[in-house]
Amino acid sequence: MKLSPILLSSLLLITGLACKREDGPLSPDAFSGDGQVKRPAVSPPNGTTPTDNNGDDTKDPGIETGTIDPLDPVETRTTESPIDDAWAHQIAGTLQSYYDPSKALWRDTWDVSAQATTALIDFMKLTGTREYQGVIQKVYDINIAKTPNFIQDKFLSNALWASAWIHAFDLTQDKRFLETSKIIMDDMDANGWDSRAGDLTSCGGGVFTSHTDKTNASAPTPVNSAKLSANTAFYIKLNAALHNRIEGDTKYLERAGKGWLWLTTIGVVNNSGLVNNGVTVKCKNDGLQTWTHTQGLFYSAAVELNKASPKKEYIDAAKKLFDGVMINLVTGEGILREANDSRCGTCLNEERMWKGIFMRSVREAQIELKDPAVEKFIENNILKLYKSSRSTADSIGFHWQGPFDSSDAGRQASALELFNAGLIAKTYTNAALNRVAQTTANCAPGESGAQAVDGSALTKWCSLVAAEGGTSLILDLDSEVEFSKIKILHGAAGGENLDANTRNFTLAVGGSATGPFTTVADVVDNTSTASVHKFTKVKSRFIKLQITRGGSDGLARIYELTVE
Repeated sequence: MKLSPILLSSLLLITGLACKREDGPLSPDAFSGDGQVKRPAVSPPNGTTPTDNNGDDTKDPGIETGTIDPLDPVETRTTESPIDDAWAHQIAGTLQSYYDPSKALWRDTWDVSAQATTALIDFMKLTGTREYQGVIQKVYDINIAKTPNFIQDKFLSNALWASAWIHAFDLTQDKRFLETSKIIMDDMDANGWDSRAGDLTSCGGGVFTSHTDKTNASAPTPVNSAKLSANTAFYIKLNAALHNRIEGDTKYLERAGKGWLWLTTIGVVNNSGLVNNGVTVKCKNDGLQTWTHTQGLFYSAAVELNKASPKKEYIDAAKKLFDGVMINLVTGEGILREANDSRCGTCLNEERMWKGIFMRSVREAQIELKDPAVEKFIENNILKLYKSSRSTADSIGFHWQGPFDSSDAGRQASALELFNAGLIAKTYTNAALNRVAQTTANCAPGESGAQAVDGSALTKWCSLVAAEGGTSLILDLDSEVEFSKIKILHGAAGGENLDANTRNFTLAVGGSATGPFTTVADVVDNTSTASVHKFTKVKSRFIKLQITRGGSDGLARIYELTVE
């Protein structure tokens, strides 16, 4: 793929000072990955010794781990990057502030919940963490009972859930997820695909917008309707994805092929290589917006289909589309924008998440393409967004080039997909998992220190923060362990309000449960839901979390504490 010198130079720009945000400016150390943390230089604590392995991870056979299969090519980056992986943890944590545990959905819409589910799954797959896996399982168990097989009237909504459960299968290998995706796609073929293919007088072929539209088109007096390009692009991609996961399949590959033939010959792909909104009832390109999610779905459909049945035309189409995006759907700095970006104020709920669908598609395609220009595009978007469209609470606005406007689950899930694209897949070891955690006080028997280290964001340690002395948790790692990072999921990580996040606390390490302890992080006015604290590597057995100011109601809520 060739880019013009002007376009390529715009891709290389990393510009701009942080813009003002609705909920306050960023602190001076915004790029530290540590929120508002004051990190003193760390000397070896009493009873501990510094490490001498130059940062190599050392595994304790007794420590449970979440791992990435080394044979699974989930990594998209090929070079070192200025991106801090802590940023993705922060964005994921804030996404959970929109989660409603009672419904096991996020608070915007059904479609946004599907997008949030997929983004969290991808986040776990890339980071090796599993703290949100219980959340994903709960989303599935509760909602499949309410909405059988996640099938509603609109096929785009159904496809979003089919995609989520394919990703869940990849993460867990639980065949229930794959079977649900198959049921959704079988319904999309039987009740969504226009079987009048070839009859252009009735605009046969392609996927209808809804079950209702197909019913109307099949009536004795047919009533035809327009068709969205995104539906057929999703149909191609997901059928190809199922084929690539089902040994000996021919059915899903055949469906993907017929979808590709229709979409590429019906006239919705314009001269720029981009895909317009859809076709009219007379099978004409409607000339409407080239939405980012439509481009992403077509892009990854081509690559997924090429994995199933390699053909040069698929990769050529994908590369031409990406070139078209880089000319027509980016700012002068090379930052992705929506088709109606300048006019988008409140926006539709779904529209807020569409750039995320594009970035997920780019990440998936990049696994196969490994294009340096795409890699740089991802990097520049992350750097610009983190600097110019992020609030002090790690909420992300609609305009990735900035400034921050407002926040919701759709914006946040979309941003998480972008940050996922910048992650380097890793093996993850949590030295705190299921270790003994003693606390000074608990709100209830089921909210003890054990719930802060059980590997799940569904449970928490809760404690009243005393006016004098605060409250504390002392973690026993069972033996001396080397580590250089501690992550804390605060109140909003469990679907509570952002003001439930712990505000003031210190982290300290020592060789005994009674001390002395040496401080490694001193946090004042924390606003992050997931606070990540990095320091010079130490070797220690005990960690003390001392909280002097909890949430706005005086309670401290810690959904998870991890040690790496």
